Amino acid sequence: MEKKGYLRYEEGGKRGEYYPAVLRSEVVLAETEAFSVVYIRVVSVCWSALVDQHSLSEQEIKELRTILDKTEGER
Repeated sequence: MEKKGYLRYEEGGKRGEYYPAVLRSEVVLAETEAFSVVYIRVVSVCWSALVDQHSLSEQEIKELRTILDKTEGER
């Protein structure tokens, strides 16, 4: 992990110590972005299956449209 830049090593006393070389916030952001990619694909497949099976009510379709419109408006 040290070679990859995630940890740094410092000599100290009888033994050395390892410390994080990256900020926690950087790791959380990177993991959140990676998770988002996977999650979006899974959700997309699930919604597609529901639509194909005609399992959505009119109300659920309206709610989905509202979510999609809101997301589109934020871009």
